[in-house]
Amino acid sequence: MLSEAQRHGDIVVEDFIDSYTNLTLKSVFMLKWVVNHCSSVPFLLKTDDDMLINVQGLLKELTNNMYVPSQPMIIGMIQTWARPYRSRSSKWYLPSWLYPEKYLPKFASGTGYVMTRKAVADIYFKSLDVPLIPLEDIFISGLVANNNLHIPLINVPRFLNDRPWLLQPCLYHHLITAHELTPSQLKDLWTALKALNPATCDSYYTRLLAFIFGKGHYEVISNVEW
Repeated sequence: MLSEAQRHGDIVVEDFIDSYTNLTLKSVFMLKWVVNHCSSVPFLLKTDDDMLINVQGLLKELTNNMYVPSQPMIIGMIQTWARPYRSRSSKWYLPSWLYPEKYLPKFASGTGYVMTRKAVADIYFKSLDVPLIPLEDIFISGLVANNNLHIPLINVPRFLNDRPWLLQPCLYHHLITAHELTPSQLKDLWTALKALNPATCDSYYTRLLAFIFGKGHYEVISNVEW
């Protein structure tokens, strides 16, 4: 990776072990880079590499709902009353000695969430004072943003941290984010969604598919863009 970064100059490299348990550290470094090199952007999207993102839909969501970059807020799929995983075999293991509370703080699912410019700066500087835990979304949006800074967390149903069970384009057309897709699935879905006529999704058959195989709230958006 270092040689690729040196050759193309398009990878940010920090001095730490790139492991799952260090995702929190990676996210804090992400905020640091934005604050130091890209502080004028109105919004920052943090997302995983196995996510389908409707960029045009996201831009419309941010514009049409008049989110204000100069006001701190986080937009995404908001989780409440979640319990920490106490089993050592879980990838999301959170030992009680590190986080003794029965419930996790309100947080935005780390699969994909948006921070305003003001939130990025506030969260970064505050994160330097809050003890780290290995779950980046809970740390960034829960402990730092929600608990310490009282930044509003705004739930948008079109942000999904899961995906429909079928790779049927109509089940995805209305979403802003969908999770756990392979590179080939991402490519195939993107191609299909770019060619999709949303009017074909407004049928009894598609709604039945959404009821059986869909995830989250389903709606037909006639003017959706991909």
